[in-house]
Amino acid sequence: MRLDSGRQVPDFNLKSIGHQVFTDKSMLGKRYMLSFYRYASCPFCNLRISFLMGLHEELGLNNQMLAVFQSDEKDMNQHVVNQSPVFPLFSDPEQIYYKKFGVESSWFAYIRGAIRLKTLFDAFKKGFFISNAFGDKATVPADFLIDEEGKIVHAYYGKDISDHLDLELVEAFFTNESYKERE
Repeated sequence: MRLDSGRQVPDFNLKSIGHQVFTDKSMLGKRYMLSFYRYASCPFCNLRISFLMGLHEELGLNNQMLAVFQSDEKDMNQHVVNQSPVFPLFSDPEQIYYKKFGVESSWFAYIRGAIRLKTLFDAFKKGFFISNAFGDKATVPADFLIDEEGKIVHAYYGKDISDHLDLELVEAFFTNESYKERE
């Protein structure tokens, strides 16, 4: 079941690839984005991580972008970690938190995303190729912007396997104290 804006973020207790623990309680007092991705070698996902790394550094954020993958740590170390992300990455191969946050799987969304050739070519140009798809290939990404009180300000469920919350909205959330959900 999808989560709506305005509700309290579900409890989570995530251990990063770097072995740091992040919980919904430890994030109180910070604005942050919690994002769910497909598998670690997904070209779309790695392209998004690349974009977010630039935004994270530009805004001077401190562990305020949390990225969850359905891959195991070994697979993540082979693919996503080699980009040296400046924010924490989490492995959830059992998709416990995917279910808790209502992240969906859709073969229609898979097909729709697979034909986004420009985005796919952009990912390939950056060197992001599929080597193995760990887990559900049809998982559709989701992004959650969460305020200092632990309330979901914006819940975004992708329309296809390459679709995420617009980067301008992410930037506005982190730079504008009076951010309100926009479409």
